[in-house]
Amino acid sequence: LAIALGAVAVFFIASRRPRAMAVVALLIAAIAALQLVGTWEATTANLLQRIGPSSYALGAVVAGIAIALAATEQTQRHYPEWLLVGGVALAITGGLAHIDWLTHSQLPTVWNAGVARGLLIGQLVTGLGAAAAGVTLLEARVRAAQAERVPPVEVLPVTGAG
Repeated sequence: LAIALGAVAVFFIASRRPRAMAVVALLIAAIAALQLVGTWEATTANLLQRIGPSSYALGAVVAGIAIALAATEQTQRHYPEWLLVGGVALAITGGLAHIDWLTHSQLPTVWNAGVARGLLIGQLVTGLGAAAAGVTLLEARVRAAQAERVPPVEVLPVTGAG
């Protein structure tokens, strides 16, 4: 329920308030970075061994930053595209990649299990909401472009018979 409600809230923020979405996206990028730090601190692996498994978390950080940059761009010309791509990337790399954290008692992180799950849910919610808003904004753009291309209907005056 929290994931669904959160995704709806992010959808409305992303589709109506791009500047507010920029703040949300930067916050989520920081959350993804915190998740990454937590997993790195929980292992004794060396740097090279950490990079591969961390690529998902790095992807979530990049996705959050990309959404924020697109939202703060002057024209916001590519904002819907970045919402869609960044949202999908964030949902997959930040949320779905660690979805098992919601059902396991022992998590590979130094963070408290509740905090770690909250970080995961935040990324998943933001990704799902952003992707849905991106699709909606792109569909609206297509409908507007189609409406501009439709030639106006010519109305002929009605004349009397005969």
